[in-house]
Amino acid sequence: MKWLKNLESICSYKEPGECPICKSKNTDYGFTVIVKETNMGFGAIWCNDCHNGYHISRIKIEKDMKLQSVPEHIKLNQ
Repeated sequence: MKWLKNLESICSYKEPGECPICKSKNTDYGFTVIVKETNMGFGAIWCNDCHNGYHISRIKIEKDMKLQSVPEHIKLNQ
């Protein structure tokens, strides 16, 4: 997975890091909680410059992670 280092960076530092596609640092991420009791949900990591991203279908969302929807113009890969 091209975006694995970005996911690791988000989990460790709450920063998505460099885009693995275009190398831009203009990246972002967001999560949506589905099961409030367990903080399980889904999310995405994306690049605001090349508009590529990665969908995370299931993840435990820590309380200090960003809750945000994916912008409509982002192309998500799985």
